This record gives sequence, C-alpha cells and structure tokens, in this order.
Amino acid sequence: MRPRMLLNHLPTSKLLPGLIAFVFLFLLAEQSTAQHTRYVKPGGTGDGSSWAQASSDLQAMINSLDAGGDIWVARGTYKPNRKANAPNTVTPHNRDNAFVLRAYVKIYGGFNGSETKLEQRNPDVNVTVLSGDFNGNDIPGNLSTYSENAYHVVVFGAEYALGMLLDGLTIRGGNANGTGSITVNTRPISRSHGGGIYISEVSPGLTHLTVMNNAASDRGGGIYSEAFSSNIMHATIRGNRATNGGGIYIRSNTYSDLSYLVIRDNIGTHDGGGLYSYNSSPTLTNSLIIGNEATNNMGGGLYFSASMPVLTNVTISRNKAKQGAGMANDTRPKGTYLVTTMLGTKEDGNVEKKEATVNMVLWTPAKDDEGQRYRSSTSFPVNKTPLIHK
Repeated sequence: MRPRMLLNHLPTSKLLPGLIAFVFLFLLAEQSTAQHTRYVKPGGTGDGSSWAQASSDLQAMINSLDAGGDIWVARGTYKPNRKANAPNTVTPHNRDNAFVLRAYVKIYGGFNGSETKLEQRNPDVNVTVLSGDFNGNDIPGNLSTYSENAYHVVVFGAEYALGMLLDGLTIRGGNANGTGSITVNTRPISRSHGGGIYISEVSPGLTHLTVMNNAASDRGGGIYSEAFSSNIMHATIRGNRATNGGGIYIRSNTYSDLSYLVIRDNIGTHDGGGLYSYNSSPTLTNSLIIGNEATNNMGGGLYFSASMPVLTNVTISRNKAKQGAGMANDTRPKGTYLVTTMLGTKEDGNVEKKEATVNMVLWTPAKDDEGQRYRSSTSFPVNKTPLIHK
C-alpha cells in the first residue's frame, strides 16, 4: 500500500502560516548573508553594501562588521587613514595609522569590481595593494625615502580573536623605525617591529600574499608574529629589511605552518635575512629560500634560536652571511630537516650549527646550473625544485 502524503491532508489554514514563516526566515537569512559582505574600490563613496555602493575606506568597512564578514577589495592602492589604537577617528598621514583587523573579518583582494562570486577574482591581474607609503615616493632599498611611512601597514592585535584572514593582497611600504609602542586591543604593539604585518597573540590566515619592500629597525621587516601561531601559505616575502628577521620574525609561537613560500632578497643586518625563529616550532614545507642576506652575522636564509623547526622539501639557495649562509641553527632542542636542498650559498658554507641536527639531508649540486639538476648524497631520489604557488 502506498503511504499517504500527510501534507495533502493538512488544512490550508494550518499549512499556510508555516510556509509563510519559512519563506520569511529564508529571505531574512539571505539578506543577513548579503549584509555581511562589504565592497571596497578606489573612489568609492557608498556604504559598501554592493559594488555600486562601494566604499573607498577599508578601515571603515572593517569597523562595520561587528559580527564578522567578508570584505571584497578591488584593484588599486589603499593607505591606512586611522591610528591603530583609534580606528574610529580619521587621522591622515599619521605614522601610527594601520589597518587593524577584528575577529571573523576576512579581506580578499584581486577583484575588478564586477564579480558576484569569490572564485571570479584574479589577484595576479587585479593587483590590490595595502601601502604605508603616504607620499608615494618609496625607492626600494633606500630607507631615506621611507621616512614618512606608517610604522605598520596591517596589525592583528585583537587578543585571542579568531577567524581573521588576508587573501590576495600586496602589503608594502611599512617602516617600523620608531620607538616605544602603542596599545591595540590591550596588546602593546612595538613601533620597531613588523613593518608590513604585525601579529600579536592571534592566529590569522595569511594566504596568496606578496609582502614586499617593508622595513623594521629591530625585528620582522615584512612580518612579525609573537605569542601564538602563524599560518602563512602561498605567499612571497621579498625585498624586506630589519636588524633580525628581514623577511619574517617569529617569536614564542607554539606552532607555525609556513608552506608554499618564496622568501627572497630580504636583508637582516644582524641575524636571519630571510626568517628568524626564536623559541618557536615552525614547520616550513615546499618553499624556496633564495638570495637573502644576514649582513653582519648568522643565518642568511634561515636562523633558528631556541626553536624546534621542521623543514620538508625546502630549497635554500644563493644566500649570504658571515656564518651559516644558508641556515644557522643555534638552538636547543634540535630540529628536523627532511629533503632539504642547499646550494650556491656564499661566505662560509651552507649550515652553521652548535648542536647536531637530526635527520639532516643535504643535497649537493650535480652541476652548477643554479638548481636545475642535483645529485643526492643519500639514497633519496633526485630532488626537484619544490612546488611553489603564488
């Protein structure tokens, strides 16, 4: 016997109110979802509710998302217009200005300003820049032209906040050469750390970024991250400068996932031209460390101190330092280095270590053709250049 369709036997007077309520709640949910996406484009004067009503004030759109949401940013250059410790007040060209993210806010770049779906954007074509260069006069490598720049371009300082993301953006022109600190959401933010991105006690996602031409007088010219974890994937860290950790400085992080990175042409005037890790447990995978320099001391490519690093399928090439041109490991406990290519570094050699490392695999060039062919000194198969994604 075919089962009865009970719905057909319900009185219309009982069915209709429920159906109306369902439709109302569905439309309300759709409206709520739409209201949680903001749109930003150069010259926009609207409330950010659509591309047609886009705003040009990125920080205002961040501030508007009390419960979190997405911000779609069209190609162009955007400069912070509010102090990191007072994001509701416009203060043009103040060196304490920065873009300050809040919990559950995700910022996506790479749009042309007409897309209706996230997957339609193209960050390689529609370059979207967050810049601290107020005068627009930076000459890469000439820090005298950075004198008016913001101390930080982006600050993540919301204590233990979750769900924050930067995706498809270029971060450039930060110059953390100040003294003292400012307080952002209870966190002290040093003016001498993290010219490009400053991360304090949060774990944001940083994906498909280019972090370039930033500087810091102390730590982390490109990125400074402390006291939590860093998740940086599919990114290029290039042309940044600091005393320690020209590209990236990681401090007291319980775990850091660093994968599919190109860390190149960064300078640490003391230690760690490409990356400096202190008291942390970074995992570096499928990455290229090339052309970095520790001018006066150790670790041209990588420098580890009191850290427990794990490197897998990493190519370290043509870095320079007085000691440990490719990598310096001045650390206890020891680290793990698996299928790691070292070649073409200058000064005293590839690795300087005070403690023996475990599972160390060093690859030697079969011929000097800048990394295209290698011969392993172990039973591992011939290594190939790591898969690098933008």
